[in-house]
Amino acid sequence: MLNFFKRALFPERCLGCFAWDTLLCRVCARLLLAPGSLSAGDAAADAANTASAIAPLTSLSWFMSYELEPVRVLIQQLKFHGVQRLARKIIYPPWPPVGIDDFRAGAVLMPIPLHPMRLRERGFNQSVLIAQTLASQYRVPLLDSVLVRRKNTVPQSSLSHDARPGNVSGAFALRCPVPARVQRVIFVDDVWTSGSTIKEAARVVRSSSSCLVSGLVIAYAGDHGGDHLDTH
Repeated sequence: MLNFFKRALFPERCLGCFAWDTLLCRVCARLLLAPGSLSAGDAAADAANTASAIAPLTSLSWFMSYELEPVRVLIQQLKFHGVQRLARKIIYPPWPPVGIDDFRAGAVLMPIPLHPMRLRERGFNQSVLIAQTLASQYRVPLLDSVLVRRKNTVPQSSLSHDARPGNVSGAFALRCPVPARVQRVIFVDDVWTSGSTIKEAARVVRSSSSCLVSGLVIAYAGDHGGDHLDTH
């Protein structure tokens, strides 16, 4: 009943075409979809640069480009308002992410954790919302009890790209070992900009496990763009 009155008083509009009664219509979701991936094993001429850019990850996949304004607004809705139904509009068959072969036996999804203080302020972790949607759609186990955030870092967006790795250095710790049965950990987050956060999380996991590590994000900004976004 509360949702009925809320939608009646404050009707939603599509982030792409501004149609009423939905935050993202099916047509715009298709138009915004721009999946891609980077792999350390690519045979391209710049494979060495790719491997260096995503190391220690073996691969990175995404659904959309952060260069598009509607995508940036979508991420803001996910990050600050916990609008999980937006994730469901992006993450569902027949739109598997590039790198779906990683979603096989022995793989688990691991959302990037928030520091407890940030979690209390926000009330939710958008990475967990995304990971839960992925786990449901692709039937991949969710492992969110291993990695913890012990350092309440300043927002990455307030720092230069060169300063970001140092900001998250030592930010994560293992609460318990990664189960021996796990062959690949797929780190889940909303946006990849410099990649410093996911890389640091992967480094911590790899310090005590021989499993492969990959990344999967909603939007990819590369080493440019996204500077105005409060990333964790």
